[in-house]
Amino acid sequence: MRSYGNNLAASLNTYAYMFCWDQTEEGRRVGYPSEYFAETASTMTAFLTDTLYLRDELASQYRLPLPVLDRIVPLFTPAQCNALRPSVARRVMDSGGPGCRQTVLWAGRLDRQKRFDLVQEIARLMPDVSFWCWGEALLDNPPDTGRIPANMVMKGRFDSFDDLPLTEAGVWLFTSAWEGMPTTIIELATRGVAVVATAVGGVSELVHVDSGWPIAPDSDAAVYVDALRHALVNPQEAMYRAERLQSRVTRIYTEQVYDESLAKLLAAERWP
Repeated sequence: MRSYGNNLAASLNTYAYMFCWDQTEEGRRVGYPSEYFAETASTMTAFLTDTLYLRDELASQYRLPLPVLDRIVPLFTPAQCNALRPSVARRVMDSGGPGCRQTVLWAGRLDRQKRFDLVQEIARLMPDVSFWCWGEALLDNPPDTGRIPANMVMKGRFDSFDDLPLTEAGVWLFTSAWEGMPTTIIELATRGVAVVATAVGGVSELVHVDSGWPIAPDSDAAVYVDALRHALVNPQEAMYRAERLQSRVTRIYTEQVYDESLAKLLAAERWP
């Protein structure tokens, strides 16, 4: 598209789908938005994103004129299952068992982006709470799991969120250094899980102070500890926030909304 975009635009409608920037170890943004957006913006029919966040970041970074901004179209990824009723958080509250209120779940790639180092630091500050973790390294060298805190249990990989013991824990911990809209948050929200999450990328479009515990990206481990303890000792509040999050996702992140947005985009195609 950089080399032949003008030629292709003469006879085709062309689209790009971008999710998020990547980051180097020094914190420099790289990836498709950095490498391709500026050089192809004038010839693409539209750019699709999975977040409002990326659209707004591109608008700010490149000071986009309105005609270009109008061609960046958020297309929200639909959840893969229907809303779970009663919600996981309601089941946890109704169970009354003390065990789930002393357990935190975490899952993700054991790569730099997902901040498994931060998870370990948080666990060390909460020795009375169990942390059950799933994941494996895919992009970076795997961490040394032989030195994880004694209250962390590594569970390997998983195929579906329905395979996880969601009702046996009081809260889900989500940590990440950068994101688009993680499908993890969408799937947990659909099931009605209470979430403490780093507010990076599109996460803050779903996880608000009334629908979870959003944590500022520059926060230290102690801030996460305070949020986790609040969720664990207040199961009713965790349920209220989880169900608000569930309601938000089931209004927006659906196949119907996705199809309608895509149909509207295609109906507006400008034919060469």
